[in-house]
Amino acid sequence: MEKYLWENETLAKIVQMLTKDGSFTDVSKEILDMACECIGADMAAIYQLEYIGMSLMVEVDKRTDPKRELPKDLPLEALFGDSITVVNSADERAIYKEYLDRVGAACIFTAPIKINDDIAMYMVLATDENNPAEKAYDEMDIIFATNVSNVISALLSKKIMDDSLICSYNALQEVLNNVGCEVIVYDNQSGEVQFENRMARNNTKNRAVISEAVRWYFDNKKDDNGGEKTVIERYSSEDSAWYEIHFSQITWINNRRVSMCAVFDITQKKENIEKIRFQSENDFLTGLYNRMKCERDINDLIVSTALSGSKAYVLSIDLDDFKHINDLLGHQYGDELLKRLASEFRKIEEIKDSIYRMGGDEFMILVKPAYVDKLGKVIDQVQDIFKFPFYLFDEECYTSMSMGVVEIPKHASAVVDIIKKADVAMYNAKQSGKNRVAFYDDDKSYSMGIKRFDVGNRMRKAVESQCQEFIIHYQPIVDYKTGKVSGCEALVRWNSKVLGLMNPSEFIPIAEYLGLIVYIGDFVFEEACRFCKRINDEYDPDFTISINLSLVQIMQVDLIDVLYEVFEKTKINPANVILEISESIAISDINKVNACIKNLKSLGVKVALDDFGAGLSSTNYIKNMDVDVIKIDKSIINESDEDDYELVYITLISDMCAKNNIKVCVEGIEKEEQLKRLEEVNVDFYQGFYYSIPLSDDDFLDKIMKKEQD
Repeated sequence: MEKYLWENETLAKIVQMLTKDGSFTDVSKEILDMACECIGADMAAIYQLEYIGMSLMVEVDKRTDPKRELPKDLPLEALFGDSITVVNSADERAIYKEYLDRVGAACIFTAPIKINDDIAMYMVLATDENNPAEKAYDEMDIIFATNVSNVISALLSKKIMDDSLICSYNALQEVLNNVGCEVIVYDNQSGEVQFENRMARNNTKNRAVISEAVRWYFDNKKDDNGGEKTVIERYSSEDSAWYEIHFSQITWINNRRVSMCAVFDITQKKENIEKIRFQSENDFLTGLYNRMKCERDINDLIVSTALSGSKAYVLSIDLDDFKHINDLLGHQYGDELLKRLASEFRKIEEIKDSIYRMGGDEFMILVKPAYVDKLGKVIDQVQDIFKFPFYLFDEECYTSMSMGVVEIPKHASAVVDIIKKADVAMYNAKQSGKNRVAFYDDDKSYSMGIKRFDVGNRMRKAVESQCQEFIIHYQPIVDYKTGKVSGCEALVRWNSKVLGLMNPSEFIPIAEYLGLIVYIGDFVFEEACRFCKRINDEYDPDFTISINLSLVQIMQVDLIDVLYEVFEKTKINPANVILEISESIAISDINKVNACIKNLKSLGVKVALDDFGAGLSSTNYIKNMDVDVIKIDKSIINESDEDDYELVYITLISDMCAKNNIKVCVEGIEKEEQLKRLEEVNVDFYQGFYYSIPLSDDDFLDKIMKKEQD
């Protein structure tokens, strides 16, 4: 934009040179000097056309240490033709490279200077080969240089031999008709139009705007002798265009002082500026505001709440398990989901203009002071969006979100602190089980943030030491009909030397975030298979081991090879291995999960669908997924204590599984009453604290297997 304005201002000054006294050589040299300054050229010249070749007539050399002088004469070559020519060092044609070398230039512009349509001279602008910028002239520079050559042509037409001045109105009219903008000249005394160029006469739609600008100029200009230029912008509704209007004081050909008005159409420039502004503030995928805009708006909220004594809220939103959608369905599904969410967020009236995509699946919402009393309503409406599935390219997709809430200015008064604390609150919501809202709490959030940072660092070191700090506990799985232990589930714990014993809910999400879950998962799988093999050899050849697979493991290209290698190393019978896939993974894409199950079962293992009923379960999974076991989530049996509906639900699932030859295991049996209620239901297995808590390998053998043997 600055360059555009600079070239327009320079061109207007050059046009004024047409009225300057002096010889053609002196005036044209000043024009060339101004042109060099404007577009960054190092050399400029005018060569006069002679019978054989050309001779140097006017020279401007702005180089401080030129390696070569401008040639005093030049042959007529392809560089000098009937129209403009632009050549730079990238041109491989020999004739051009030879000329560039002779002049010592990296880029050259040439244009013919004509008198009555006959070429009399050539104007040359060049950039030195040693210029660090080695700039090539862009389209704007070329248009500017062409207009300069037109002015010099007009200047030549106004001079006669021996540099005598010709008062040629026709010559001036011709140049002003070709300057690339509208030019109107007004008499300073009467305000009447003295001259209009062709472009001004042809454009009648902006007349009202120009007339208003002229009135404003004459009302505000100081005197007729001022040399300062006045530039204003006006919008014309008649032709939906923006105009930049330049006013300057010049001496007209009749020696009267006049006001020259140059009008430039800057609509495209305005549109480009608006496009750049939009791109700098908006997310390209969703059209929502981006992080940069969010930070500016939060800063404005900090200022406004401080001045008015009001408050505002910042809501940090992160989708739960969004990676599952990208990994299982593909990024195009993830992108489509983000666009749908953006559209749904905009429907909430109170926040439609204050929603931001911070990156990935993270969003930020500002609840401004005018709507703080509706914070609860806003949160409810956001949660409602996630109650129903999204249909993406004919695929049914479920997702949930975790939200953190921070109050301005109560919790922070700096942008970076507000965003950080909103994210901490959101992470606390995830740590509490996902799909919920957490309000920032200074004491709790600070300690959890420090702990998360510490956990991540120490987990990396634990993995680097071959997972020696990770231990596996085993919870018995009991045959409901016989009361005997038929298998166990492997549950990883982290016995950190510094942090102590940690449960999976405390470190598994961080392991997934840091990409360490694959290493931990591979370690658990091998150790669990080795333990089961020991039980098979010493106690029960049909004893099974249930092992959870994370999404990251399922997406491993070499998963089958890794499992096969473990089977070979431990010598376990694959039929005694049950691989558990959580319901949340299965609902992402049944077709892909079924393909994965097919590959797993080719090894001879069994597959269980874990946490059934914890999410948006569907009985279609029982019919459409090739699983061997359905594990009903503990939340169902907990609710069935006082809810007959949940018991009916378990009965329905059990009956359907029986018809499809699928075993049913109920998780979370903690009380005798729960176990007795299962007498009414056709289940095969159960597990929970009622029978036994998860045990170390030695305790499992001593307290469970030896007891079973007795």
